[in-house]
Amino acid sequence: MSGFDELQRKMAGLTLRRGVSAEPIGVDLDGANDYGSRASDLTGNADGKTFTFSVWVYRDGDGTIYIADASLNTRFRVFHAGGILYFDGRNSSGTQILNAQITGFIPLNTWTHVLASVDLANLSNRSVYIGDSAAIVNWATYTNDSIDFTQNRHGIGAYGAGNDKFDGRLAGLFLDYTYRDLSNSANRRLFIDSEGFYVKPPTTGILCVPFDDPSEPFRNDGTGGAFTQNGVIARSGRGPNQTNVSASDLDGSADYGSRGSGLSGASDSKTVSFSVNVKLDTVSGTQVIYDMDAGDFRVSVVSGVLTFSGKNAAGSTILNIAAGDFVVSRWYNVAASFDMADTAKRVVHVDGVSRSLTVTTYSDDLLDLTTSAESFGADTAGGN
Repeated sequence: MSGFDELQRKMAGLTLRRGVSAEPIGVDLDGANDYGSRASDLTGNADGKTFTFSVWVYRDGDGTIYIADASLNTRFRVFHAGGILYFDGRNSSGTQILNAQITGFIPLNTWTHVLASVDLANLSNRSVYIGDSAAIVNWATYTNDSIDFTQNRHGIGAYGAGNDKFDGRLAGLFLDYTYRDLSNSANRRLFIDSEGFYVKPPTTGILCVPFDDPSEPFRNDGTGGAFTQNGVIARSGRGPNQTNVSASDLDGSADYGSRGSGLSGASDSKTVSFSVNVKLDTVSGTQVIYDMDAGDFRVSVVSGVLTFSGKNAAGSTILNIAAGDFVVSRWYNVAASFDMADTAKRVVHVDGVSRSLTVTTYSDDLLDLTTSAESFGADTAGGN
């Protein structure tokens, strides 16, 4: 397979177009430092037998999603461990009265919606929906008693004291103390739309934490009061409000996509926008993410540096920009937009943050976008 550079990585959501995509909902929690905490009870909180809980989860690992606890004494906790999603509820004496277990439904590295509603006074009034479908639940403990929600400490993404931090992304966390019949799709549409995308939860809940602004990631639009940010929080590279496509895993040896003709409707242009979610398994050499006709327009990582390059119809280089370092084994969301006629209109965002650019060439000319071949994961010279 000589004559081209293949990319050994996972890649999802590659887009080349004129325009800018909606910013992703959700924030990244690193499993080491990042979580939200509250050192007092939620405003207007009350114990009870009923609740509805909703959250969007993107797992890189395990950990606590939400907890109400007093000095590490769990009273209500939602967490993932060992391939199992748990709902753990206890009464004021600390006796477990709810233990619901959902096995194998929350995969790694993709967004999944979790919605649960429970009435401990009625064995018929309980369900968990994963991705808008009813889940198989092991109701290991289910006792007609009140969960002791009223605690002096609450945590999102960890215990209130910072233990058992969640590794991954969260969006749209909601809690109220109402039972809803989730077999009624109208109740599910409060949290997930009919196409499986994010809906901002109702602000009537005691918790409504949308995670839609990384500058105030744990903002609670519900009635229960504010949480304190711990750690440095970043916007997620891809959110549940965007197409939730599973990533493609390219082996760096034989895997890539190619097209032996130009893109339909394409024309040469001075403006272009590009976005992709990418995770590298190596940064040595040249890792081609996207290529038009052997470099007429190319996005690549060259010796660990994100690079954009392009040519005019005569084959002269008119675009050559380096946009900072990449490392292995980390997902990045890349969004770039260029107007070759205006040096003030060139921007590259990585994970929602503007990158400092090293500009070698930037000429007021048309990029040659009417090419005879396109590829992703390899240079077009190596097409099958």
